[in-house]
Amino acid sequence: MDGIPGTLAADRPSHPKANKRSERDSEALAKEPANADWLRDLWTARIKAGDLSDPADPKGPALDEYRAARALAETIAAMDPMNANAQCDLAVTHEKLGPLLMMRGDTAGALAEYQAARALEETLLRRDPTSVDGKWLLAINHTYVGELHLQRHEVDAALADFEQARALADELAAADPTNSDKKQLLAA
Repeated sequence: MDGIPGTLAADRPSHPKANKRSERDSEALAKEPANADWLRDLWTARIKAGDLSDPADPKGPALDEYRAARALAETIAAMDPMNANAQCDLAVTHEKLGPLLMMRGDTAGALAEYQAARALEETLLRRDPTSVDGKWLLAINHTYVGELHLQRHEVDAALADFEQARALADELAAADPTNSDKKQLLAA
């Protein structure tokens, strides 16, 4: 179990409900620690638990759940670095942590999570430059980071991110002019 982050007692979340889930995770993983399917199921459960938690509750389990999910996603991604789905799951986990940390006033932590997600999204897009989903995720990331920079009064950095988001959204809208989601990103 030493190789699976988030399953050791010292790495377990501090919220009691999340801690009970960690104990069950540890028991399951003790039987098959390198089973990517089990790990992915646990990742999904952690993401859903975080999604269902009240993000405004500073003592709630959302942050612990997402951090445990991030540890699981990092483990899965490390098992097969060329697996695009695993890398995407890790990016999604970083994207989930970003707004939660912002809401709690940790803009530096939020920026670090968004930047980690962006690095993964850019790598995935380099592997498949035609990926509409990849471009869409990267455009949204640039929008989130631009908003974060605005909150920090970093206008030049915000403008650069908004311009990147706009360029990606323009490209997506030109490829599919009937898609209202892309038009909405352009209007933002």
